[in-house]
Amino acid sequence: MAKSKFELRVNRHPLLRLDFDRSMHSAPGCHWNVHAERCAMTNLLVRNNPDHSGELSKLHLPVGGARMRPCLEDLLQLLVEEFLFDAMPGALQAIENGRVKWRRRQLAAMVRDDPEEAVRVLRDELDYKVIPPTSGVPGVRFDRLRCW
Repeated sequence: MAKSKFELRVNRHPLLRLDFDRSMHSAPGCHWNVHAERCAMTNLLVRNNPDHSGELSKLHLPVGGARMRPCLEDLLQLLVEEFLFDAMPGALQAIENGRVKWRRRQLAAMVRDDPEEAVRVLRDELDYKVIPPTSGVPGVRFDRLRCW
C-alpha cells in the first residue's frame, strides 16, 4: 500500500485525519492532522515559523513512518474507548485481532527492511540459531529506515 487515509468527521467537519503517503517528502510519510485550535500552539507555530498559518490542522504530527503507523483498528478503538461510540458485542475482540494481523504484516516488512537487526535479535537476545541464505543476505534498506 502506497497511500491511505483515515478520517473522523462530524457533520461534514473533519476532527482527526491520519495520512500515509510513502512518497511524501514535505511532511512525515505518516502523520496525524488534528482539526482543532489551541491558542498556545498557534502562537508558538506562528512565532517560530512565519510561513505557517498557525492552524493545527496544517501541523503534521509524525507517528513512526510507514512501518510503525497506526492501523484502522487503532482509530476504531479510540472511538469506542475515548469517545464512547457504541460497539457491537465482540467488536473489541475483532479490533484486537485486526490489529495483530496488521502489526504482524508490518513486522514482516520491517524484517525485510533490516534483516541484519532481525538476525541479531533472534541470535543474540532470543538464542535462535540463524543460518544465512547461500545467496547472501539482502542489505539493510536504510532509505526505508530513515524516512520521516
